[in-house]
Amino acid sequence: MISLDLHVHTTYSDGSDIREMVAAADDAGLDAIGLADHCILHEDRFRRCDRTDFDETYPERRSDIERLQSEFDVTILDGVEMNYDPAYHDEIQEFLARAQFDYTIGSVHYADEYHIAKTGWFASVDEPDRAAAVDHYVDWQLQLIESELFDIVGHLDLCERSSELRGRITDEQYDDLLEALGRSRSVPEINAGRVFDDYGAVHPNPRVIDRFLDSGVRFVLGSDAHKPTELTKRAEYLTDFTESRDLECLPFENGLSVDEALKAY
Repeated sequence: MISLDLHVHTTYSDGSDIREMVAAADDAGLDAIGLADHCILHEDRFRRCDRTDFDETYPERRSDIERLQSEFDVTILDGVEMNYDPAYHDEIQEFLARAQFDYTIGSVHYADEYHIAKTGWFASVDEPDRAAAVDHYVDWQLQLIESELFDIVGHLDLCERSSELRGRITDEQYDDLLEALGRSRSVPEINAGRVFDDYGAVHPNPRVIDRFLDSGVRFVLGSDAHKPTELTKRAEYLTDFTESRDLECLPFENGLSVDEALKAY
């Protein structure tokens, strides 16, 4: 079984009860679980901010973590998945400096007028706008990586989840992402959030993972689970996936912070 899952959601955003998520990780035999609830600091046209007030409630979750840590063997890490919009770079930087999470994930869920994360959103969008959406998304991902705000880059090619956008990221765009990661402290994740639905694969697309590894880029693992059953099944999937490819990802080392571990990775 994998030792570390750094991308798990609770009811502090759009996931399940925190105790149930921690118990699932403990039962699965993980050494550590990273709680990374969604955090959005601003209004957006897609109302994603309505899902969470984690920018206000993260101290409450910390109290829950402290209480639960005394009940479970699995180490519980205090993370965040921050919605990245380049227009709010300074606000994000100030919030992260103040909040001092164990680690941070930066994710692009929309780009300008394009709702990348919304299933089915592009069904009625014409071809030129679909192409433009991918270009905008990649541009925002590049800005996220270059911002140096985050330890981890969430679901590097999220647009692959949309059947209308799937396969539209070019090799050149993947190379741009690869080169940016090579210059950055940020590490991408292998994200299992859609391995059991229509997409049926991890992020980034498995066909490019070896290219990233050959260039010296390393990965962390994230189930992107919102339910206990998802955590269990996706942890098993990630275990099989990494073993089948002889893929080494960031392990959990007790006593070493995620930030320290990533720097040494």
